Amino acid sequence: MKKSELLWCVVPLLALIFHFSVGQKLLFAENAAAVETNGYLAEVEGRFAKAEALYVKALRVAHPADFPLRARLDVAKARVDIHTGDAPAAADQLERLLAKQSTASLPKALQTETQTVRATALYYTAFALRLLDSNPERWAAKAEEARTAFLTLHQNALENGSPETVEQLARALEAASKLLHYRDTEIAGIRRPPIAQATLERNAPARKLNLADESP
Repeated sequence: MKKSELLWCVVPLLALIFHFSVGQKLLFAENAAAVETNGYLAEVEGRFAKAEALYVKALRVAHPADFPLRARLDVAKARVDIHTGDAPAAADQLERLLAKQSTASLPKALQTETQTVRATALYYTAFALRLLDSNPERWAAKAEEARTAFLTLHQNALENGSPETVEQLARALEAASKLLHYRDTEIAGIRRPPIAQATLERNAPARKLNLADESP
């Protein structure tokens, strides 16, 4: 077989391989990105239920092997889950994501966002638990998890974060620290954060806030 004939045999094969590997992955990513953009627009407009549905759709469209894209969508879904009152599920989802070995290969900015959203989810979960039950055994561990996470993020931001990020994390750390030390009379008198109230209303009726496996 001549070299030219061999080349004409190899080129279609390479094109086929590209189509079913890299090319297919790029196509999946393009389709998912379009849905993700619509989800983000709904999120910034405060239409969190719509954003959640779109992020779920994007996850269905994304290629199963595209871990960076799927991780980004998981974080996006967790952000809106917090606003719709599903902070406990958001915290659990991101904890599983952070536990994966491949997460270390993600861009640093995405890793930091994952940690920040998880800490926020833990805070609102703890706040809802605090509203539901005054017994520290029910909520203190979650509150301390949130405080520790915000402390680590704040320390890291002091080294290489923007002043705005440092300030935001300082406020979050202060809020998590206060939650640990509120007295019953104080917690009853403060204005309830809407997200904490939504978390309480969505989860308390079914006792989903990690209370079912606690001793009474």
